[in-house]
Amino acid sequence: MSRSRTGLDNCLSRSEIASQRYVRTIILRSRSINALTAHQVPIRPTPDRLFTLDKPHFPLLSPSAQSKPNVDRSFLRQLLAILRIAFPSYRSPEVGIVFVHSSFLVLRTVLSVGVAKLDGKIVKALVRN
Repeated sequence: MSRSRTGLDNCLSRSEIASQRYVRTIILRSRSINALTAHQVPIRPTPDRLFTLDKPHFPLLSPSAQSKPNVDRSFLRQLLAILRIAFPSYRSPEVGIVFVHSSFLVLRTVLSVGVAKLDGKIVKALVRN
């Protein structure tokens, strides 16, 4: 089984990776052209060091901010921290999936507006006659 480097591996030193014990394993089944294959994916616990690195991005909120959410600097800092986790790099497959999905949503919107304009012209022509 070949193991690709993940964002978590990039944050850890080799000794930390070697010292971790795998707690659980997920078996992912994928269908290829000829057969059904299974891959074992180990799940490692998140080291405490990563939590301490991310803690500055998530400060405690004041009582007024808890009752009334704002789009301010702390919100944007937290959003960027979450986006760094979701998209580890610009070349990751997740970025491509979101880009393609967003492109199809924009295309669907453009087509919906075009169809609505055509419907309006048809109704206008029917009412005129």
